[in-house]
Amino acid sequence: MNQNRIIDGMHMKNGRSEDRGVRKVVPLLAAASCVVSALALCGWVTGSLYLASFGERYIPMAPSTAVSFLLLNAVLMVTASLPLLRLSDRLKTLSGTILLAVGGLILARLFFPAIFDLEHFLIPPWGRDLVSNGVPLGRMSPVTALGMMLSGAVLLFMVRRDKRMRDAAGVLAVSVFSLGLVLFLAYIYDRPLLYGAAITPVALTTSLAFILSGAGLIAALGADAFPLRHFLGTSIRARLIRYFVPVLVFGILLDIWQDRLIMENREAPGFYAALSTIGIMLLIYIVVLKVAGSLGADIDGYLEAIQSSEERYRNIFNTTLDGVYEVNAEGVFTNMNPAGARIFGYSSPEEIIGRNALEYWRDPRDREAFRAELQLKKTLSAYYMAAKKRNGELIDLESSTRIIEDREGNFLGITGILRDVTERRLADAALQASEERFRGVMDNIAIGVSVISPDMKILSLNATMKNWFPRIEISQKPVCYEAFNDPPGNDVCSYCPTIQTLKDGDRHESVTTTPAGAGFRSYRVISSPLFGKDGRIIAAIELVDDITERALAEKELQRYSAELEKSNKALQAALVDVRTLGGMLPICSSCKKIRDDKGYWSQIESYISEHSSAEFSHGICPECEKTAHEELAALTKDRKQRDGA
Repeated sequence: MNQNRIIDGMHMKNGRSEDRGVRKVVPLLAAASCVVSALALCGWVTGSLYLASFGERYIPMAPSTAVSFLLLNAVLMVTASLPLLRLSDRLKTLSGTILLAVGGLILARLFFPAIFDLEHFLIPPWGRDLVSNGVPLGRMSPVTALGMMLSGAVLLFMVRRDKRMRDAAGVLAVSVFSLGLVLFLAYIYDRPLLYGAAITPVALTTSLAFILSGAGLIAALGADAFPLRHFLGTSIRARLIRYFVPVLVFGILLDIWQDRLIMENREAPGFYAALSTIGIMLLIYIVVLKVAGSLGADIDGYLEAIQSSEERYRNIFNTTLDGVYEVNAEGVFTNMNPAGARIFGYSSPEEIIGRNALEYWRDPRDREAFRAELQLKKTLSAYYMAAKKRNGELIDLESSTRIIEDREGNFLGITGILRDVTERRLADAALQASEERFRGVMDNIAIGVSVISPDMKILSLNATMKNWFPRIEISQKPVCYEAFNDPPGNDVCSYCPTIQTLKDGDRHESVTTTPAGAGFRSYRVISSPLFGKDGRIIAAIELVDDITERALAEKELQRYSAELEKSNKALQAALVDVRTLGGMLPICSSCKKIRDDKGYWSQIESYISEHSSAEFSHGICPECEKTAHEELAALTKDRKQRDGA
């Protein structure tokens, strides 16, 4: 089976180039057929029917036939180089329908002469009454009409992408080619068909145009359709067909030529027969030698490639670190590489081959589940198997397995690759536990943590951040300046420290004020770079602290500080005034005047007014008022006594 795959791969590697090469021939064949048809049409236009017949003894190609060939081959030339598939299909469909209608109309006139005579309008007036051997010229032969219908059917079938329809188109295209070849050979051997019959014969130029058009239709179908897929490629079958079919055709032609020589030279028929036989045998011998040499060299190359491939496979089988095994339908190991034997605790594969695989499953029920799933899916990749070694040590295996079946689909066994993942699973478990602890720490700290990608998308949020921004869906990877702002922002925030970290790879810090509905939230953000294995920045980690309340408190504290500073200034001014009237003041014990720093005596009212903001208004206290009344009364009494004396 491996050998077949190698050979098939060698056969298929040139398939596409062969198909392109075949399709390049289509315009050339179509152009050649158009030249033959155009010459025939020019012959009818100019009156030189030799261009339409290639011989005075033969009938010319009819104008309707020439027009039909021009239509057919023009479509082949256009669609061969047209990249638009739909337009190409429409052209094929339209031209195929026209050819079917024209051919059908010509055939129908054989039985119903009253049907519309399309050809009458295509023949020049001077040629409508031309007759050859009782047959009117310028009329399409019924055989030609049949060929046109076959060509139209090929175009219609080519539009279909179904393999069967394309093969059917190939059969019809071969029929068109064969029709032209038979008619042309009849002319070559001077035995043109239908001459002297009541039916219009096929012109020599028409037979040649059918050969070219039929070959063009076959090439247009491509190398993967019938019949070219049997001739092309490097397979032995294709090469034998390419060698022997031409030899067979040449032998037939040589035999016909021999018959003509014998008929023309009746004196020595045996000589010519022997000469022809010897020529055919020599030709076959030369071809057989060529085929044997070419195929022998290729087969030797295939065998060397197979042997080299098997050697490489054996080296890989024996040196790979993964276990490779085969188990038959009874569950017994039939093949095992050294790595697989070591996985199960054996020193060589021979020790485990022949033992039942069930011995190495921890739980037999796991094996039944494995078999059932494998039967259902045919292949399993990275399938976990809880296994054990020969000494009972528990191991974890990862298996990629497929079923082995025969051509009838009968189960023969399984083959696969084993890998011991015991240490990896332990490491994965430890890593998972570490990640869970890390996630627990991150989700329980009071500050927010987010991971931002280089394109400013949010990759991860801890629980605190999710609580602050519950509407963010991490799975959608939203852009941070849109998700963290309400309403969403249109561009990166000017104060964003993360964008700076992503640019220069340094740690940055900033206090941000983020819109939050009708108000704002204040955050202190510290961003740090996260580097990959190649040293490039792959993301930025943000540590976010909500300082909204703290910011409000600091603002209120600033207001209180401003008011306190204002009060302090007023107090300082009052203290200055108080300090101005402080200290020892020299005052007269009699008149109560105060002496200033310059030695001058001033009224107490004047001194205090100058050294403070106090102002005086004069009055009299009750005690002084009493004293003043007593003194006034005493003075009045003394005056009266003096006056009485």
